[in-house]
Amino acid sequence: MMKNTEKKSSSNDVSYNVFGWEINSLPPEITERGGFLESPTKSIDFEATTCCIIPSQSVSPTDVGGDMLSLSRVDATDKGGFWFFEDSMNGGLWLALDLNILIPKTFYLTLSICATKYANANYSDTSYSIHVNGHEVIMKNEDRNMNWHNSTHAIDGRYLKTGENSISITGGGGSGIWVKSVSLSTDEKFVIMGYFWKQVYAGLLFPGDSKSKKVSYTVGDTSSIRETDSFVETLGASVSVGGAGVLSGISAQMSKSFSTSRENSHEISISEISEESSGESFSCPATAKSKTFQLWQLQMYYYANSVKLTQAIGFHKLPLIPREYIEY
Repeated sequence: MMKNTEKKSSSNDVSYNVFGWEINSLPPEITERGGFLESPTKSIDFEATTCCIIPSQSVSPTDVGGDMLSLSRVDATDKGGFWFFEDSMNGGLWLALDLNILIPKTFYLTLSICATKYANANYSDTSYSIHVNGHEVIMKNEDRNMNWHNSTHAIDGRYLKTGENSISITGGGGSGIWVKSVSLSTDEKFVIMGYFWKQVYAGLLFPGDSKSKKVSYTVGDTSSIRETDSFVETLGASVSVGGAGVLSGISAQMSKSFSTSRENSHEISISEISEESSGESFSCPATAKSKTFQLWQLQMYYYANSVKLTQAIGFHKLPLIPREYIEY
């Protein structure tokens, strides 16, 4: 006996835009009575990028910084391409920087530096200290190397806060240091974005059957606390920031990392786990033998160094996708 089908949607001619990505591989069609498709579906790795919480950036006599790092004060002589730091009338202050960040994170501060011959010959103090938000994190670092070189220091993320941070570099009271630039950097991580579909409701109806149901399902970060913390730490952020704050910061930074152009722009929004519900109605025509149906929810994921964060997409971004098979 021939069997016919009715379909509410087709996986071949519909796509949905979520966070700037075209989701065009939809849940598979049901092809027989009671033929429920396996859930979850096979994962699809969609796009990859490198991501870091604090992108590399620098300030110099010719570059006063940008959105995250900017130069707020200089007490030095501009020698055309580098600064000459000497004994200051302002308590030894050499440079003051502003750092605006989404998530507190340990970073590396690098000075491109050179001690002058005069300072070495006269045993002048060529040390410097680094302060972050009033905390002295590097104390009197002596540097008498008269060749241009990079002096790098790890700055503990515990001294940082979300939003505006102040960084100051002060001298030891002597003279004779040249500095080309001050730069910040964090480790970059390879991140893969992908998605799959998860069944949230399914059923088999017979002629004349009808069913109305409030279907409940979870949305937001569905990973365990341990998985979420591991993902956050893999990107280099501190889990001490707390749920919504760290998820918001990671969302914003990954959005920037995946957005390579105006045409390829993404706005990822990962929230803490919560519950949503959707009123759904199902019925089987009186002329049919049966109706098999499934409801699917989109699940997006992000891999960083094999650590996975999964996000269940809510109704405001993408409704549940139905699949049906009607047997006549």
